[in-house]
Amino acid sequence: MQQTASGYHHLTSYERDRMQGGGLDWTNLPHTYKFYEGHNSIPLPREFEFPKISLRSLYACQIEGATCAESLAAVQLSTVLFLAYGLTARRQAIGEDFFFRSVPSAGALYPAEIYVGAWNMEGVPTGLYHFDTTRHVLVPLRSGDFRHTLGPISNDIPISDKSLTFYVSGIFFRSSWKYRKRAYRYVLLDAGHLIENLVLALGVYRLTPAVSLDFNDEEALLLMGFDPAKEVCLAEIPLTGKEAPTKRKPPPLSPLGPEVADASIVSARETTFPEILDIHISSSTIRLGARPQGPMMDAFGIKISSWDSLPQPKAEAAGSTFAQSVLNRHSHRNFIPMELKKEVFASLIDLVASAAAGHRALPPYEGVLACGFLAHTVEGLEPGFYLIDAEHRAFGQVQGGIFANQIASVCLDQEWLKNASLHFLFMTHLRLLDELWGARGYRYAMVAAGRLGQAVYLACTTLGLGCCGIGAFYDGEARKLLGLDPDAALLYLVAAGNIRRFP
Repeated sequence: MQQTASGYHHLTSYERDRMQGGGLDWTNLPHTYKFYEGHNSIPLPREFEFPKISLRSLYACQIEGATCAESLAAVQLSTVLFLAYGLTARRQAIGEDFFFRSVPSAGALYPAEIYVGAWNMEGVPTGLYHFDTTRHVLVPLRSGDFRHTLGPISNDIPISDKSLTFYVSGIFFRSSWKYRKRAYRYVLLDAGHLIENLVLALGVYRLTPAVSLDFNDEEALLLMGFDPAKEVCLAEIPLTGKEAPTKRKPPPLSPLGPEVADASIVSARETTFPEILDIHISSSTIRLGARPQGPMMDAFGIKISSWDSLPQPKAEAAGSTFAQSVLNRHSHRNFIPMELKKEVFASLIDLVASAAAGHRALPPYEGVLACGFLAHTVEGLEPGFYLIDAEHRAFGQVQGGIFANQIASVCLDQEWLKNASLHFLFMTHLRLLDELWGARGYRYAMVAAGRLGQAVYLACTTLGLGCCGIGAFYDGEARKLLGLDPDAALLYLVAAGNIRRFP
């Protein structure tokens, strides 16, 4: 397949008149759990530890730098995996129990999977494992130490010799069953949701992971035994240490059996979309060292006359913890047209800005997004479109006005969006991404948008607000409504506000 796709052409090729319709084949609904037939498993402790640390404190640690621990005990690893991707809620769907997880997912299809490289952990033999979330076990795939197989993360990020490495993958058909050729954006957004939860869950134990989206794609496929038309590795997340490790030559990789690749088959009749494979293969080239010259918002052609300091939040409520936010998080669409109190807005915008600022410690991905919001009903704040400068803790108005009706129309005419108080916007400049990083930059931006979207979800849950993310909109109309440069794009919208409470 020729590597001709780019993030720019992938994201700009679908407008209102090209959105695909058609019903869903419910007889071919993909499985949302992955099983490896014939493989033994290692049960993880179910006595979860939930350290009492707040979301705000976790983001403060990211900005200031956490004191690193060396590794995790088995009970701590179990808690991390549960907070990152565990089953947290159940409801009846199509006559069967359906389980929601600790992260949101487009269409509740959960294309992401977690794999764990355990290199020096008591009770877990050295090797590569799949985390089976439904049984809460580790399934061994390989034995041996393969931590250096995929190449260096970065020359300036020391990786501890006493460490774990996490890998996040995406299974294409879980999302393309519903979203067809647009599914790649949802797979990346969902990977971002999971990565953010995983990084924060590690943070509760004062562990500092390095998030890398740069590695040898072909080696990753061989390491995990994936069929690249079905499942791919999207992120490598090792724990960092105080000193760089001694360079070791990893053992040679042998192919895993066909039953390992077959485990990525999630439906009896799977359709492969060439557009998805094209953009993923095209993004296999890595350009290390590229950096934007300034904030992404500078490329948008938007001028802001003055910036205001972000409002200072009051002290957070006692008993509000990250773990509680994870366990209580749900996607809510039952917004009510009720003004958001300024104290709540101050806390919310502080948490979102802190999340964005924390990502600046993870080069080279800190420069791929611009963050903003549409304000509709916020006490003491003029309605309008605003940009956020997380580094300088400031925000500025791009233009005034209430955009609720227009943004609902842009988002496939979803009327419930009109009642949200805020719509957080995560945007990028597509041509600049291509110039700096090629098609790989598209991966960076979409995963980063998913990470910040998850930060909004957690912040809203912490503050008792409703939240729901939207990745489906008419791209050209969104660009026009926001007055963005022709080469800029809205990647992800997350609505926030007061919701109707049911007894």
